[in-house]
Amino acid sequence: MLSHNANILAITLDSKINALQGAVEAGRVDTVRALMEHVAGDEEKKNSMCANKNSEDKCAWDIALAAKNQAVCTVLKEMGDVNGASSSCTLS
Repeated sequence: MLSHNANILAITLDSKINALQGAVEAGRVDTVRALMEHVAGDEEKKNSMCANKNSEDKCAWDIALAAKNQAVCTVLKEMGDVNGASSSCTLS
């Protein structure tokens, strides 16, 4: 997907999720990391990808927290997801 210049900011019509949110929902830590690395040098693109809200008004960070997926939360925080940057990333 990334090597073929796919639009990773595109969102689905029904649930309004982007590639990052889909990877987070599926618990694909490797894909989350690859997507975040792909936009690492472009703050505007990274912030847009991370801030997108799905049809339930949740961003990637919210989805990871709701799933209590520590590994995904950690990757999002380490890779600069502004939504999780100030969080302790502690899951109860």
